[in-house]
Amino acid sequence: MEAAIESRKIEIKELNKVIEELHIAKPKWFVVIDKSGIVETFMKYQGPNIWKAAPGEVTSANISKKFLVSAQYGQWLVLNFGDIPHDHVNEPIFGTDLVPWNFLDMEWVNKYPNIEEFAKVHFPDVVEANGINGRLSTKDSFKVMLIGSKNLFPTEVLKKSHVLEVVSPDEKQAWLEEQEQKKQAALESKEEEKKAEPTKESTTKTTGTATKTTATKASPTKGTMSGTGTKSTGTTTTKTATTTTKTATSTTTTASKGMSSTGTKSTVTTSSSKSAAKTTKK
Repeated sequence: MEAAIESRKIEIKELNKVIEELHIAKPKWFVVIDKSGIVETFMKYQGPNIWKAAPGEVTSANISKKFLVSAQYGQWLVLNFGDIPHDHVNEPIFGTDLVPWNFLDMEWVNKYPNIEEFAKVHFPDVVEANGINGRLSTKDSFKVMLIGSKNLFPTEVLKKSHVLEVVSPDEKQAWLEEQEQKKQAALESKEEEKKAEPTKESTTKTTGTATKTTATKASPTKGTMSGTGTKSTGTTTTKTATTTTKTATSTTTTASKGMSSTGTKSTVTTSSSKSAAKTTKK
């Protein structure tokens, strides 16, 4: 969802100063929200071309003609829409053939012969009636202000403009305090993020070390278990061989006692006994 365009809250006495500062920083249209109706009265003393719209007069043709004439004479064009509602979706005024988005680009407006060529196509009568030496150019001092008692202007117009709202001293103070709270909250949020970053790095490094350690331990453990198993098997074999040896020895003794006359057999049996014993030692 697109974030709302927030207006800058000012008191009426600051209007001229703020306008000049913003215009120097970046020439744009000015959208001024004025619930009290004081801005139009204030602007009359600046000598601009002021047009207060009546119901049914808010059309792209009317706005375009007033724009072209004011641009040529380099004076303020103040379009006061008051509280007149307008369906900008189904009956668009801005971003149309007669009021293109180029009108809100002051660099394009001030570059000759953009305005003249536009007027020749759409309003040739304006060039004939208002052109100087056959030319219709824009003066650098030209500025545009849209006034409304409510913020009824399309979002795209607000994006391309300096948006101001004239309020009482108390309303401005409350707004400034709110901005300070938002600023403080943003700083605290950044600080929390900075504190969280080292923790994340530490956790990552610790996890990596633990993984390596586990891998190192796993290898010797398997080897040790395998070696133990081998030794256990060897021990069992040895015991079995020892048992066999004892059995063979016992058999030899029995055979020797029963066969005193057969020395050859006794000798053979004894040799087997020794052989078995050697096997046991191995």
